[in-house]
Amino acid sequence: MLIHQKVSSKHLELETDLYIIRPEVVKEEEVSILYLLHGYWGDYSNWIRYTRIEKYVADKNMIVVMPSGLNMFYVDADSWYSYFKYLTEELPAIIKETYRLNIERENTFIAGLSMGGYGAMRAILSTDIYSKGASFSGALDVFKLQSSVYDKRKGPFKTLFSDKFKKEDDLYHLLTLQKDKDISLYVSCGTEDVLLPHNRGFHELLKQKKIKHVYYEKPGNHTWDFWDQEIKEALKFFLEK
Repeated sequence: MLIHQKVSSKHLELETDLYIIRPEVVKEEEVSILYLLHGYWGDYSNWIRYTRIEKYVADKNMIVVMPSGLNMFYVDADSWYSYFKYLTEELPAIIKETYRLNIERENTFIAGLSMGGYGAMRAILSTDIYSKGASFSGALDVFKLQSSVYDKRKGPFKTLFSDKFKKEDDLYHLLTLQKDKDISLYVSCGTEDVLLPHNRGFHELLKQKKIKHVYYEKPGNHTWDFWDQEIKEALKFFLEK
């Protein structure tokens, strides 16, 4: 069942859209939930329009929540929206209240592509909400990304991250803080993707910090064909016990 929902967010100070995939019959004692994030220039409808995610979860007892990210990198901007608080605090509360569900942490997952890959890793490394997370073609090194973006994007980046990046927005810093955290990560990137160095660097630090993860480099670029296949594979990763 595909549901289009509008929610009023106090942290975003606006009404925003969601797509939610929900089983026709929810077995609450076994149900899992996946927060699935889009990339830059995208919105809540991308995963539905460009992948077969509905088909992939049709036989699974899983709820998939797809919010709009507003090109915000899913962070709290000092002089703009508090998107991280919306994603990790307000949105889960809305889903719990609306659908009367109390889903355990072990069955709560987060994933995303490109900008959404960053958002997913930022969320799982900064909170205790999710047990597993996935990044596909993630923009995982925001320091490196800011220096490489073209001029039109430099203004928005400065607004989001200010002149000096906050430590809590730096995935590499967050990785240094992880101690015995019970999480498992899935990280993948196409071998022709411009963001491949981000993913290789992130993978190396994950290994150094002994954080449980799987890492894949596969033929492909920054495209929906690649992400369609990766969400299919990641679903297996999320649901394996």
